[in-house]
Amino acid sequence: MKNLSHKDTKKLKMCLCFVSLVLCLFFSACVPARVPPQLAYTPGPPVKVAGHLYRSTLFTVEYPPGWDAITSAASSPPSAIFVAPDHSALITLGLDIEEVPALAGADTVEIRRVILGGTHITAVLRTPDQALDNLLPLFEQLVTSIRQT
Repeated sequence: MKNLSHKDTKKLKMCLCFVSLVLCLFFSACVPARVPPQLAYTPGPPVKVAGHLYRSTLFTVEYPPGWDAITSAASSPPSAIFVAPDHSALITLGLDIEEVPALAGADTVEIRRVILGGTHITAVLRTPDQALDNLLPLFEQLVTSIRQT
């Protein structure tokens, strides 16, 4: 095999750069001009969870720091479940909640109702009896922070 001179190597590199540029231009034409429908439409009302603030289209609430926020299914009205860091308590918040998720070892259920512009928001705390004294102030603070979005 023949050794390439410096001049030939330079020509080869330029040729490879040109071919790469042509391929990039060719493949960029394959990118769709519009967002596909399945990416442009997300079912259900928007929900934003940032820091310890939960914001839906119906209400905004501050939940206790360190707690996890679980949003409702896209096909159901906005609601949220807040889970204590040690998973010993749940706070459920939503429109006229009828069913509250079960929690192993939870003996106490506290319920509060808030009316925001004609909308009835229900807040439910499930916790073991021995934790109620510690969690009730957090629950009351959450309930008082509920406001219309």
